[in-house]
Amino acid sequence: MPRGFRWLYVAAAAVITLAVLSVSYSSYEKVGVKRPLLSELSAHSDVAGAEVRREGPETVVDIDLEKVPDLAVTYKALDEIVERHMGTAAYRIRLEDAGSPGLEAAYHLIHFYVEEAAVRGTFGEMISESSKRLEEAGYDDYKISVDKDRIYVQISDSSGYLYRIVDREPVKGGAGP
Repeated sequence: MPRGFRWLYVAAAAVITLAVLSVSYSSYEKVGVKRPLLSELSAHSDVAGAEVRREGPETVVDIDLEKVPDLAVTYKALDEIVERHMGTAAYRIRLEDAGSPGLEAAYHLIHFYVEEAAVRGTFGEMISESSKRLEEAGYDDYKISVDKDRIYVQISDSSGYLYRIVDREPVKGGAGP
C-alpha cells in the first residue's frame, strides 16, 4: 500500500536549507565584503575609523574622517573603494566629522544657497553668497567644491571641522517657467 506524501520531512528540509543559506550568506558578507572593505578604508591616510552595517535594504558605511585639505578628492577616493567592494549593492557613505555648534551654525548660514544650487545649478551665486556669509561670521577656513554629482562643503575653525555633501539634482529638460 503506497504511503502518503510526508510534509513534515519536506518542511524540515526547507527549514534546514534556509538556515544553511542564511548562515552562508552572512559569513560571505562578513568575510568576503565587510572585512576587506574595512581593512582598505582603515589603511587610507584620511580615515580615523570606519564601520559597515545594514540599514534596511542598503549598506551604510560610516567613515570617521580626519581633517582633509580637499573633501571632494577624499570623498571620491573613498567612494571608489566602497564601490569596488560593494559592487552593484545599494550603499550609502556617511561621514563623521569633528563639528561643533559654531560650525553647524556657520553651515546653517549658507545651506540655503547650497541646496538651491543643487537643484537650480546657481553655483556662482552659491560660492559668492556663501563666501560672503562665512567671512562676515568670521570663518575664513572653508572650501566649497562642485562636481557633476555633488556639492562638497568643508568649514574649519579652532574647535574642529565640519563636512557636508549635498547630492546635485539632475537637470530636467523641457520648457522652463
